[in-house]
Amino acid sequence: MKRYLKYIDSEIFRNWFEEDHTRFDISDMVNLILKGRADIREKLFDLKALRENCDENSEEIRAYISEEIDEYIRNYERAIELMSNPAHDTVFMHESGYYNGDSFDGTDRCYASPFKTFESVLEYISEAVREDELDDDCLSWNVVTRYDVKDGQYEVTAEYVIGHNGVVWFAFTEDKLYFNGLNLPTPFQCGDIVTIDVRPFHPLTHGVVIWKTNLAGNREDCCSPGVLYKTEDGISVRALKHLFNFRGIFSPLNRVEIFNGALPEDESILGKVSEYIKTHDNGAEAIEILDMKYSEKKFAEELEKLIGSETPIYF
Repeated sequence: MKRYLKYIDSEIFRNWFEEDHTRFDISDMVNLILKGRADIREKLFDLKALRENCDENSEEIRAYISEEIDEYIRNYERAIELMSNPAHDTVFMHESGYYNGDSFDGTDRCYASPFKTFESVLEYISEAVREDELDDDCLSWNVVTRYDVKDGQYEVTAEYVIGHNGVVWFAFTEDKLYFNGLNLPTPFQCGDIVTIDVRPFHPLTHGVVIWKTNLAGNREDCCSPGVLYKTEDGISVRALKHLFNFRGIFSPLNRVEIFNGALPEDESILGKVSEYIKTHDNGAEAIEILDMKYSEKKFAEELEKLIGSETPIYF
């Protein structure tokens, strides 16, 4: 399991899984690899190892391997091939990705520059890192798109999402290819405050667990746990696994940890919600009912009354 658990940066989360491997199924292992912070060449190696190790299992599993894992393997093999051997008219377009809270998915791009080879793009990224002192916890990254001529027109043949350290985190060679988010069971309980860290694609923030929904066995609903977290002008409640989880962005589960430190002043409401849940019978259920009953701003007003907050949640 170490081959797959290494993709979880969170120590508490990783240790929890090490105690009981039965919480995993094959799709979990695949998505751990796909959504990890490793380079696609390492991901390809581990996907092939997973496929080989599972070949002797049931017919149902072999069918899944054939239809799912092979598709991802082909995508990575093709993407790695397209990182080299450019045609005479190939163009690699580099763009700077950055966090933009006003956009649909919170991300945007700017400063497009053309290059002849993938290696020259990596050299450009390395030079920018030295000049601007960038790292992968900055709210910026790199997107490289390969264009090739087909029927007299330039078409996209591959797209890469790259960290400032040159690691190719994601690669796409077909528009239809979609990487699912992580839907793993979690050890967190109502009232726990957790870190939500998908940097560089969104600023680090925190959330307090207000609901959990377990399915049969050790499986957990894809929308569980639900967390209350601070937005720019108030609060919101969403499933932790779905937060900031778009194509080419890390899963919040990669780095999620229980937070026991001092919250920033603008997130102090999370501490009050956590305390209320942990000191009141059915406190989490009361907050969940408010969330289901009211719109966002009205929910905040009713929550203030419930927990006795003297600080307005909306500004």
